[in-house]
Amino acid sequence: MININCFIINLERCPEKRSRMIERMKKYPEINYEFFNAIDGQNITVEYMKNNDYNTLDEWIDPFHKRKITKGEIGCSLSHFNVYEKAFCMKHEITLVLEDDAEFSDDFLDVLKQTIIELDNVEWDMCYLGRKKIDKGKKEKRVGHLSPNLLYPSYSYWCIGYLINPNFCRKIIDSNFLQNIIPIDEYLPIVSDTSSLIQYREYYKNTSIKLISLNKKIIYPEPNAFKNSDTELSSYINNNNSKLL
Repeated sequence: MININCFIINLERCPEKRSRMIERMKKYPEINYEFFNAIDGQNITVEYMKNNDYNTLDEWIDPFHKRKITKGEIGCSLSHFNVYEKAFCMKHEITLVLEDDAEFSDDFLDVLKQTIIELDNVEWDMCYLGRKKIDKGKKEKRVGHLSPNLLYPSYSYWCIGYLINPNFCRKIIDSNFLQNIIPIDEYLPIVSDTSSLIQYREYYKNTSIKLISLNKKIIYPEPNAFKNSDTELSSYINNNNSKLL
């Protein structure tokens, strides 16, 4: 029996999502999960950023929407980063990170257990369990003959569910991310060399993580997860020092 440690990121003002996740997790007693209170983007102000010594990367422009980072995206990125800090302190060999709108495939637990076994045979820092492939034209390579279910992913989005290890946490914590915050699902492809946005790597001390992915999704967003997203559908920080203004 494999015991798996897990954090589920959840906004306190979204108890209905917490309740749905509690019901879903009842199927998986092997997963030792706890909820992690997310940073609420609605409460982020210029003063909050200054008081915590946080800064966004002012040069950042979203490659698809051609806009700056939203307050919701800042909150989401900080929430994932704070999970990495806590996971690093707890010294677990593997940590499962979930967002609170995650749904699971019917074979989720069996595939997850097999994935953890296969990860013993490869070098890795992070492993996607569900992702949206952005660069659909790029061919993805398998991770050796010992791991038929794993591959090296191309440019991908989503942080709905993934595995991390202490080496990953240490690299991200040391990467100067809190002084150059961008959306977390853009940042991770940049520091794993899967994004074409190489111009931003220098801001993160040229940090490099070993990113792999499952060949199939075993975690995916619940229906309409992005329709009313607190992350994307939010305002911007009113910062008079921003080059945007």
